[in-house]
Amino acid sequence: ISKNLLLDDYSIVAAVGGDGTMCECIEGLMKRPDARKGKFTVCYIPAGSANAVAHMTGQGDSFTATWSLLKGETRPLDLFQLIQNGKIRYGTLSVTTGLIADIDIDSEMCRCMGPI
Repeated sequence: ISKNLLLDDYSIVAAVGGDGTMCECIEGLMKRPDARKGKFTVCYIPAGSANAVAHMTGQGDSFTATWSLLKGETRPLDLFQLIQNGKIRYGTLSVTTGLIADIDIDSEMCRCMGPI
């Protein structure tokens, strides 16, 4: 969706969802012909289960993120580009494989126990 949005210098793209939603939004924006301008403003309203990107930027809950949007607060966010087998992907948080990814996936069943 974000790949085909009509954007100008004053546009804000609001993504409401989890970390995957933010990732897909960034992927779409970076595939645009005007991506190299680097002037996208993305408002991420966390509504997922982990919201790691939101916590990383200090916007860990939807109220705080929405309030920041209304106040016009912005934060720079570094992106990385990963090229594997000719396929280009973008990210904001980390690249994990193997053990770390398995721990992240397997720990989901412990969420029902609440904070430790």
